[in-house]
Amino acid sequence: MVRELAVTSPDGKSRIVRLDGDSLSLGRSAANELCYPEDAGLSRQHVIFEREGEHWTARDLGSTNGTFINGTRLTEKRRLRPGDRIVASRVVIIYEPGKRDEEKPVFFEGGEAPDADNTVLAAATTLESLLKSEPASLKATRGGAGNWASPITTLLRAGRELTLRRPLPELYQVILDLALEATGARRGVLLTVEKGSLVVQASRGDGLRISSAVRDRVLESRTSVLVRDTALDEALRKRHSIVAQSVRTLMAVPLQTDDKVIGLIYVDSPEFFRQFTTDDLNLLTVLANVAGIRIERERLAEVEQAERLMAAELEQAAEIQRQLLPSAAPSVPGLDLAGYTAPCRTVGGDYYDFLTLPDGRIGLVSPTWRARACRRRS
Repeated sequence: MVRELAVTSPDGKSRIVRLDGDSLSLGRSAANELCYPEDAGLSRQHVIFEREGEHWTARDLGSTNGTFINGTRLTEKRRLRPGDRIVASRVVIIYEPGKRDEEKPVFFEGGEAPDADNTVLAAATTLESLLKSEPASLKATRGGAGNWASPITTLLRAGRELTLRRPLPELYQVILDLALEATGARRGVLLTVEKGSLVVQASRGDGLRISSAVRDRVLESRTSVLVRDTALDEALRKRHSIVAQSVRTLMAVPLQTDDKVIGLIYVDSPEFFRQFTTDDLNLLTVLANVAGIRIERERLAEVEQAERLMAAELEQAAEIQRQLLPSAAPSVPGLDLAGYTAPCRTVGGDYYDFLTLPDGRIGLVSPTWRARACRRRS
């Protein structure tokens, strides 16, 4: 069963974190998957969540201020139960099952999928063609006759100027909600390309099945696809998934930035609740372009934030290392003593020290020299 953590960070923002791997750690250090360097009440390595078979456990990592589950301090590894409330300083976490995602797998119809050229499409378009020629039905009049202000142009401009930061999981859900509201679709899914594979980031509706021919056309040709009535499409109407789901109208559009496709948005409707139109396809295509640019910006922002945290961690380590080195060499009559170490980057592995022995001799310690004694000259 898929499990999730509902995490509320020190600044009050919330997000959902899926427990996909074998462990997930939290603390101030950038080495943690959940990193909050701004929370001084957290230890560098504060608490870790670990998978044990079908279950997950929480274990405090010797933190200074402790970890609390349902108000009780965590003193040993504990198996988590749905609804458990975990508090680490100002970070609050609720452990819960991810039933919503578990019940909504997305399948791509492979093997017997119809070839793209054999699928009867009601319409197909590309972002480039929309930017060159916009349908009159998508235009709105402002001011007076002949003074047209295009919603497409407005959406593109607004998307490129967006600066509001959202965690990516929240952003994915917002984008899908906008797509469903804009088209009147009953079901939909947003998928992104991660290391060559499509990953579900947000979905609404159960058991979504997408034709692999439609998927490939969207991703490889950057083409938005509309099937207005699957009953009229000889290839699609024979497909078990289409019949079983009672899908009658569907659209799929690329999540597209200026130079690449990073995923797709798919929406459909059962029966004839609402038949999609060419204008719906055009609007969803532009919305997906705005969304693609926004997602890429958020990804870059997260990478930059991780780099800043890493730089801060390295500088902190460098300061600790400087404090471990002697501030000055001891004064020895007849000898000039000095020590210096220069790291290749921020932090190095070299160390040295001067040791004043009880008999007045001075000991030298370094990683490349063995400790040796110098007799004090009279």
